[in-house]
This record gives sequence, C-alpha cells and structure tokens, in this order.
Amino acid sequence: MLGRKNYPREYIERCQRDIEAQIAEFNDLPPVTASFASRLAGHLIIVMDACFVTRLRATEGKDGNALNEVRLLAQSLMYGDSVVDDSTVTWNQEDMVLGLTKGDDLELSISDVDKLQRAFFVAMLDRYAE
Repeated sequence: MLGRKNYPREYIERCQRDIEAQIAEFNDLPPVTASFASRLAGHLIIVMDACFVTRLRATEGKDGNALNEVRLLAQSLMYGDSVVDDSTVTWNQEDMVLGLTKGDDLELSISDVDKLQRAFFVAMLDRYAE
C-alpha cells in the first residue's frame, strides 16, 4: 500500500472515538491486575499506530512529536518490553508525552494511553486531516 499524506477528518475522529470508548469501558471495569492493564495499554497504542500505519513520515516529521512517539512505542511493544531507538527521530525525553527514553521499560497504564492519544489525535488532525 502506498504512503498517505492525508486521511479523511471523519476517519481520524472515528479512530479517536474508538480509542476513547475502549478507555472509558476499561475505566468502568472492576479492578484488574496491573499486568492486564499494562498489556491492554500496549495493545491500544499498537491499534492507534495501525490505524494510520501508511502515514508518510515526511508529513509526520522527525521532531519527537506524539506521532513519532506512538510509532516508536508500537514498534517497541511488538519487539520487546523496552523503548527501542530510532535514529531518524529526535527523541527528547522532556518533549515526549510520556517522558520515556530509549531502554525504559514499557510499564504503561491506561492513563498513559489517554494522555498519549489526546496528543496523537491532535497531531493527526493538524498534519493529516483533509
């Protein structure tokens, strides 16, 4: 599939609503183990990335934005349990939504995903919405 420089605004907004709904449903569950919550958080990040996996990196930028963060975290989650390095992105821990850096363990919470998805979808709408 070819890379995409834009997505319909309605598609981006629907993807965000889906992620928000899953977070809300999780928050309505009885208490679960931290391990389960962390795995679900990771899966939601992978889903966010997968919804836009064909996005052009040139449009995404390389400045350590939320789009880069989701892509790198999804990669990291698929290949291990710590943040992997990507030399094509300026990874500044202070600028990252979750404040993670290369080598950090991926012990994510649903609250982390909620924070990250907000920044991610703002950036998606700003850079990719048609």
